[in-house]
Amino acid sequence: MQSLCQDYAGGYWEYFHTSNSACFMVPGFEGKKHFQILSRGFSAGMSAEAAGVSATLTVLKCLAWQAWSENGNDPLTGKLNHHESALWEYALTLDEKRVICLAVA
Repeated sequence: MQSLCQDYAGGYWEYFHTSNSACFMVPGFEGKKHFQILSRGFSAGMSAEAAGVSATLTVLKCLAWQAWSENGNDPLTGKLNHHESALWEYALTLDEKRVICLAVA
């Protein structure tokens, strides 16, 4: 998280489950912080929830890709893809869905 946000200095994270079986982590900060992903040309303010959803989606995508590239159709790949899809479904209900999509997609 610190590599994406100069203002982030670590801290407590909370974990949440959604009604569609998604789960995500949220860093403990108030208001919005400025995030930058240079490789995507992304630069925007994000709330802790949007930053956490974005970070979790990114991690799930990377883990699924790594699991698939190492083990093909391992059941873990399917589980990771399922969790990522459920979290995307949740993310698209949030007010900050546009900034999440720009950060992750």
